[in-house]
Amino acid sequence: MQQADPFVVLCWETDFGYIPPPLLSPRQFTIGVIYPHRSNVAVPHETPHTLVPTGAYDLQATLQACGITEPPDLIVVFTTSVFLATPTNLGAFRCPKLLLCSDTHQFTHPIRRLLDYARKEPFDAVASLFDRHHLHWFLAAGFEQTAWLPGITVQPMTPPWQTRRIDQIGFVGQMASTRHAWREHLLTHVDKAGIPLCARPATRDQSAALYAQSLISFNASLSGDLNMRVFEVLAAGGFLLTDRLSPQAGLELLLRPGHDCDIYQDADELLDKIAFYRRSPAAALRIAAQGAQTYQREHTAEHRIAALRDWMLNGHLPDRFNPRHDLRAVASKAAAAHLELRIAMYERLQDVQQLQPGASVLISPGWPLASVMDLIDLVRLRVTIIGPAPDLRAAASAASVLDQMDFIDADAALSRTWDIVLTASANAANQPWRARAARVMFADFSDASDAPRTGVVLRLDEPPSAIITPG
Repeated sequence: MQQADPFVVLCWETDFGYIPPPLLSPRQFTIGVIYPHRSNVAVPHETPHTLVPTGAYDLQATLQACGITEPPDLIVVFTTSVFLATPTNLGAFRCPKLLLCSDTHQFTHPIRRLLDYARKEPFDAVASLFDRHHLHWFLAAGFEQTAWLPGITVQPMTPPWQTRRIDQIGFVGQMASTRHAWREHLLTHVDKAGIPLCARPATRDQSAALYAQSLISFNASLSGDLNMRVFEVLAAGGFLLTDRLSPQAGLELLLRPGHDCDIYQDADELLDKIAFYRRSPAAALRIAAQGAQTYQREHTAEHRIAALRDWMLNGHLPDRFNPRHDLRAVASKAAAAHLELRIAMYERLQDVQQLQPGASVLISPGWPLASVMDLIDLVRLRVTIIGPAPDLRAAASAASVLDQMDFIDADAALSRTWDIVLTASANAANQPWRARAARVMFADFSDASDAPRTGVVLRLDEPPSAIITPG
């Protein structure tokens, strides 16, 4: 068992003025990236020891150039699918190597790109910060050592507790973007309802002050991810009112809605909850106090750092961070032959969820069972399956996700219009409901080869169609 503080090399892609690198060990060497216009949102307690330009860089050569001769006990690579700076030649080191995945819920082909990188370098383990519901993809790809480490990048700010709070909704974050259509939609409803709203850009300490003094602190994830704002509000002593995520995203594994925070499903429920807490501010304060206590007791960055070290160096992972409790992982692994195609379809619909929240999706008979279960965590899409689908029902029941599925019979499907219809059949004649769709997405799952397939070919026919096939 590891006893002394390990020597950790941390490769940190993100602007350290926006998200500072965590201190994983007192004996740590951090490699950052040169940003021409560095953010000043946060004041990092630890700055990188050296900065590299964007692009791929040889990790062994970089350490040698910095005069580092001690072999590391652990290498941690934190990156998004943007890959501004990517360490290579990790095989030159014998220590455990961890890929910390950020933001598989946004950018171009985020899951596929991070999975490709994880395959190219000899990583021993993969962890996700914000997207527990995506870890089954890595398990299906053969990465047996996977974990969820929420909140490890949060730099907590804890202003003095305030019992007298301003009757307003406080929010700090991005809004002016097509990617944040859901968030903008919700805040527009709040504003039109005449509810006092303070939404603005701010530094981390200014954000904490706003959360601490506002009666309600609003959060809406970008795409069903468990974001940093959840922990930042709790750390500041704010009352967190956040969007309901899928069970696979893990929010309710960490917090108890109604005790540590509260949640809403849509704009109507958001307004109802706001009205209730404005009438009952004592209830909001009670939940804020309980949420702050839960955060300090269980969810600080130090808790996650300790979990990371114990997992990577001693092989011990707390049960709540084990992604195998997402029981879809069994079906996902069994259908690994179509993994690349399933991910391509999922990423396409994840984009739809961000750009067109509330879009209706109809799944035709014959669509693979594992792919149906892949899609249930896209909570802002209205996914419906043509039944009776007994095999799917049995598989979903075994994975404990049947209650997340909505079924419809074929005649009823014909009586409605759909934004998207998914089909694995090239023959439109036996699927008349396709004529009721604004868009038809066809995916060819007939080839059972497990060769990597990442191409996406678009074709327009019948109603506008997306044809997703092996590249």
